[in-house]
Amino acid sequence: MPKTMTVEEVRQETQEDALLNKLKEALQNNDYKLWENPQLKPYKSIKEELTIYQGVVLRKNRILIPTSMQERVIQLAHKGHLGIVKTKQLLRTKVWFANMNEMVDKYVKSCHACQAVTPFKQRNPLETTEMASHAFGSVDVDYAGPFPNGKYAFLLIDEYSRFPIVEIISSTNFKHLKAILDKTFAIFGIPQKLKSDNGPPFNGKELKSYLSSMHIKHHPITPYWPEANGVAERFVKTLKKSLLCAFLETHDMEAQLQEFLINYRSSPHQTTEKSPYELIFNREVNTFLPSIIQTGNSNYNPSIEHTKRETRNNKANIKRRTKPHTFTLGDKVLCKQIKHNSLTPYYDPYPWKITRITGAQIEGEREGRKIIRNSSFFKSFIPRTNPSNPNSPSLITSPNPNESDTLTNTSLTKTTKIYETPPNGTIQEQETSENSMSTGTMRTRPSIAPSNRTPTPIVTPSTSGHEAQDIRHPEASPPSFSNRPKRQTKTPGHFKDYVVTKY
Repeated sequence: MPKTMTVEEVRQETQEDALLNKLKEALQNNDYKLWENPQLKPYKSIKEELTIYQGVVLRKNRILIPTSMQERVIQLAHKGHLGIVKTKQLLRTKVWFANMNEMVDKYVKSCHACQAVTPFKQRNPLETTEMASHAFGSVDVDYAGPFPNGKYAFLLIDEYSRFPIVEIISSTNFKHLKAILDKTFAIFGIPQKLKSDNGPPFNGKELKSYLSSMHIKHHPITPYWPEANGVAERFVKTLKKSLLCAFLETHDMEAQLQEFLINYRSSPHQTTEKSPYELIFNREVNTFLPSIIQTGNSNYNPSIEHTKRETRNNKANIKRRTKPHTFTLGDKVLCKQIKHNSLTPYYDPYPWKITRITGAQIEGEREGRKIIRNSSFFKSFIPRTNPSNPNSPSLITSPNPNESDTLTNTSLTKTTKIYETPPNGTIQEQETSENSMSTGTMRTRPSIAPSNRTPTPIVTPSTSGHEAQDIRHPEASPPSFSNRPKRQTKTPGHFKDYVVTKY
């Protein structure tokens, strides 16, 4: 496809465009009946701005683009993948056609490359999870580390009491995990549900078989969405701080860990307003601080905590201006991907098809492969269907490694056409090599006539020997080179007694 669009091309297409021919006839004859044509309705309100110059219809100093060239001119203005506003601003400096804003919106929004690299920041509202009704009915597990000594910390937290269990281990393999789980279950009993992320060894067959034999329901959270395991993730931050401080002070992490656990388990939790010790053992315990031991039944009610959490979530949703996603089964979407370098697109450019929706958890499928992500990882894919221009660039439809990467491959233009208007008012084209660009030669877009000259009227030879006819609109003024109409400003009334200078 040509790199530029010339005025001569526009002139030829204008002669073949049925709509612009009707518009030219209405301008030449100045007959109000011709303006009653419904097709000319978008032009009726601006007819005083229209004129015909060298076979091209102008709106002031802007060229009216024929229907067959409208998509191509938008494509040229969108080179470099400018946004919607910048693309419109560029077009308005040179050209105009009816419904230009709507066509630019549709074209840019359906640009495959722009969709892949533009982030879509919309979060789903927070959802209130059902609280456990008793101690160690549901537990959350996670890993912290590795720490400077090369070791890891395995943590298990009871959702009911927020009672943490932490073990320092040298590896994250299933052998170490099984030993800790067996020891914990022997003391506190076997839970009904275990929540974890999707990292190893929680995604392995050995853990799945182990939990199945213990009749424990495994609840893996949505991949790449740690917020779903918020209880464990929040404790990891607190634990990391304590262990890193211990490493800096004494280099004895395990000794410092036990002191941390005593104080943490004895402190009232912000959510339950009770200490984990009290909720799980139904009594207070001795700590490093002096106290009078009091025993008694705990008055903690999970239903009250559920109500408090729901209230907090509602306030957070209002503050973050969240709203539920609108995805449906069968939608084509783009998914966020890990950035490997600065040129990695924000989204995977190859669309996925939604096959399952469970609240904010969405499953996508593409060529037999399935992924599960939170709804905030996806954005709707807008395909560019039935392009009127056969020369439109092809879109990425499948992740075929043999295909060229349309997102990064670019080509350099060897020659650039510049347009100048000589004193006689005619349009000439010149070619300049890319070397001239380095010397500071200014490049300009197609221009019709300078602002201080009256455009030469097009004179058609008369076949009957009579005087030639000027086909310009009789009421139209010469093309002006003013920009878009600016906002009308008015001096405030309290300045009426002053002389105000406008800049």
